[in-house]
Amino acid sequence: MQLKQGQHPVYANTKQQQLDQHSFAVGLLAKIIFEQFIDSNEYAELVKAVYIAGCLHDIGKLDVLFQNWLLEKINKGKVAVSEEFEDGTHIDGKFSFDEHPRHNEVSVLLYSLLDDPSIKCINSSLKQTIKHVLYWHHALAFRKENQDEFTTYEGVAKKLTANHVDNQLKNLVAKTKLLIAEIAKLEANYLATANPLIARVCNDNNTKLTNLAEKELPIYKDYSVNEHILEEFNKNIKYNSTSNIIRSCVITADRWISSLTAAELNDHIVNKTLADFAQKQFKKIGLNKNSNLTADINQFLANFNNDARSVKQTAIAEQLASDQDNIQVLAGAAGCGKTKIALEWAKNTNAKQLIWICPRVQICQSLFEQLTSTEYLAHTSVEIYTGEYKYTNDYKTLTTEKNYFTANIVITTIDQILNYIISHTKADRLLNYLAAHVVFDEYHEYINMPAFNLLFAELLASKEKSATKINTLLVSATPHYSYLAEMLEIYPDDVVKMPSFNKCNYQLEFVEYDEDKLDDTNPLYQPQEKSTFVISNTATTAQLSYLKNQQQENAVLFHSKFTKSDKQKLFDLVFNCFKQHGSGKFEVLRSGPIMQASLNITSNGNMISEITTAENLLQRLGRRDRFGENTTGINTLIIAIPQNFTKKQGAVARFLAKNNCLATTIKWYQFLLAKTTNNKLCFTLEQMYNWYQEFHDIHGKIIIQDLISALQQSAKVITNKLNSPLVISNKKATSKIKIAFRSIRSDNRFVQMAVCDLTNNEINYTNTYKVDIVATEADSITESIDRLQALGLIEHAAKKDARINPNSSIEGVPKKQRENLLISLAREQEQPIYLSYTRDDLNKIGESKNHSNAMFYTKTDRQAVGSLNLKQFKGMQQCKK
Repeated sequence: MQLKQGQHPVYANTKQQQLDQHSFAVGLLAKIIFEQFIDSNEYAELVKAVYIAGCLHDIGKLDVLFQNWLLEKINKGKVAVSEEFEDGTHIDGKFSFDEHPRHNEVSVLLYSLLDDPSIKCINSSLKQTIKHVLYWHHALAFRKENQDEFTTYEGVAKKLTANHVDNQLKNLVAKTKLLIAEIAKLEANYLATANPLIARVCNDNNTKLTNLAEKELPIYKDYSVNEHILEEFNKNIKYNSTSNIIRSCVITADRWISSLTAAELNDHIVNKTLADFAQKQFKKIGLNKNSNLTADINQFLANFNNDARSVKQTAIAEQLASDQDNIQVLAGAAGCGKTKIALEWAKNTNAKQLIWICPRVQICQSLFEQLTSTEYLAHTSVEIYTGEYKYTNDYKTLTTEKNYFTANIVITTIDQILNYIISHTKADRLLNYLAAHVVFDEYHEYINMPAFNLLFAELLASKEKSATKINTLLVSATPHYSYLAEMLEIYPDDVVKMPSFNKCNYQLEFVEYDEDKLDDTNPLYQPQEKSTFVISNTATTAQLSYLKNQQQENAVLFHSKFTKSDKQKLFDLVFNCFKQHGSGKFEVLRSGPIMQASLNITSNGNMISEITTAENLLQRLGRRDRFGENTTGINTLIIAIPQNFTKKQGAVARFLAKNNCLATTIKWYQFLLAKTTNNKLCFTLEQMYNWYQEFHDIHGKIIIQDLISALQQSAKVITNKLNSPLVISNKKATSKIKIAFRSIRSDNRFVQMAVCDLTNNEINYTNTYKVDIVATEADSITESIDRLQALGLIEHAAKKDARINPNSSIEGVPKKQRENLLISLAREQEQPIYLSYTRDDLNKIGESKNHSNAMFYTKTDRQAVGSLNLKQFKGMQQCKK
């Protein structure tokens, strides 16, 4: 190679892989990976882009200071043990990366300087994608200072040249052209081509930095907060999904090639065996493996009677399997057997691995219970993979890290899958998702969830580029026809519907109430009996109604504000009590929205629901006489309506408005009121689901307006929270359990609370804390930072923590910095934010009372009640009096 650093070749890493060989190998391997999963005939231009991005991803390593550092490490015999180290994060010398660009920043600068509009081997849109991949094939460097000076091409160039005595930028451009020429020679020889693609990515024109003045470096997710046209959102979704795939291919290829010795890499290039190497790597990560999944599903299906319902399920599964070239949507009433249909679809499409993606951990748990029971798939491997649970086949068998995502059926949350496209460390896992058959269960829940509605669409857009078959199934009783049509171009006639075999009669009863009265005039707070479900929109309403009636009800409370162990215990109690032929241990279930989707439980007595969206209401209705056993009577659903709801006033209206669904919910209420002629008309579930589609047809404009509002909020969340994968250098991990730096669901932090006993509605403060924060596997609980700040609890903790806690990390920290430090540290379970203190701890500092908005972990003599603001409990007591 003509290009040298002194007497040495230009190296890519401490393994002494030559930069030209490393670059070519990563480019070719990224192309091979891409073609394994993506239709290279339809997406031929993308094949070029992934190859070019792979070949150019490390051109920034031509920086002489990087090469000098690398040679120093090589001479000292130090081989990289981590990607962060290899990237040059820990360069020793007179400068640091607070003042000097990293190689990915230099790479995108050099390519931008060499690019020219006259270069036609690839179109301008894909040139932007290449720049995105060059910049983002490593996570953004966290800089304590001067980060804003690295956000433009001009800024990177100035920082680069400031650390060199010569004209480094001019020399780097010249060296880059030489490097590209060497890569072109390797391409010509390996692929036997006289016209190497990589040789056509730049020209010999004089490059001018002025052409890039003030231009910002590629942003990670391209969504504009001001967008209001759905077509623009769809355009961004397609662009981002393409970037996700190419970035994943380049990162994966880079990691695989970097695992080789320099001699092994040379041998693969000389012997032209990179494709063979790729196949071995695919097998290592669980791809292209043999599987007995279809045989196991066949065995499972043999256990069912050949009745009319089962015959129809089989016909629906066959219809879904008949078109593997498009995303399929299964709609069906609650209890119609959608899980069985999805499994039969997987069998009919010859699934080797099935990834079942759910919106909530509780849905994962319910599905895991079903699929590991004797009536489902007792002889196949079923894995639950969430932030809290990582088990295979049962809750006694922990899944080892090397076996994550390797079972025949993997049940996981969308959060885990989205980590593939919003983080750096798991970017290569996107390949597992692309290779597998995928079921998105209860996908309608994402539509009003900030960020999720856009990122979910990105995941689907990625699957639509599949090299073989798309093999993706969306499952919901409430398919949200407007979102399907506007965002996915899937129309009502494309939705495959499984009819309900529940022929029982249902009736709606609308009851107005005063939101300010938490007494027996409020249907959500009235005492209940006989297998009744009371479902509210928030955990707090469920908690307070449970506490109010604890002495006169045989009730169980279930919501999301529990510790992990309490949540699991209560999930088991609820499921075993209210499943078909359940134990009947409890007569009443009081719950937040956590139970409404995919829990195979039934209320055979009564059901009361707070007014909510059409999707939520139908999901709740699906738990009312779920198994169609009330063949002679009428199943009533009482819907609680605040008196000023249609005037958009009150707490319920504010809650729905915050979730971008108030206008739609008001229209839904008015639609139902007209349909049921003021509580008198009976209907079947099948009729209700037909009404649901009719509602989308009639009120589509209102629904789309709320959808646009939700998407705009998502754009803000992505811009503010997910604008970059981030790596923090020189920071030692101190916790086994941490909250990600960028969280898409909410800005939650670990918290600690004193325990308070509310048995018989009397307040008894205990002298204990709920969480053992130093335990190996802490039974942790989290709360929203926004909520804690609104209650004044972070400010309060910043004043008290150093005085009460002998190990406080804010001891001696200036007052202005304490709150931010507490928030930052509380990502780790060992450093939670205290939301209340025990009496002993308060006595240490001569105080007798907690903050007026203090939150306690509450319980009764029957069960845990969970985290609760006692101010709200005291307010409920006052209403009762």
